[in-house]
Amino acid sequence: MADDKKSDWDEVHRQALEEYERDYERERHNINDAYEDLKFRRGRLEDQGPSSTVCGGIGRKSAFKIIARS
Repeated sequence: MADDKKSDWDEVHRQALEEYERDYERERHNINDAYEDLKFRRGRLEDQGPSSTVCGGIGRKSAFKIIARS
């Protein structure tokens, strides 16, 4: 009887791990995007994008505005 309970729990554990891995893989892209959003909101220049994009509009017409904060 004890072996039956252990084997049942082993199967439950195996299924839970499979579901976790499947769900994590499905959400991994959203998790990575969320971390990128948090870094962007942190406000550091290096988190705002490539320097050519962030500073590319200086001295010429650009499709975006550069806001200087001091």
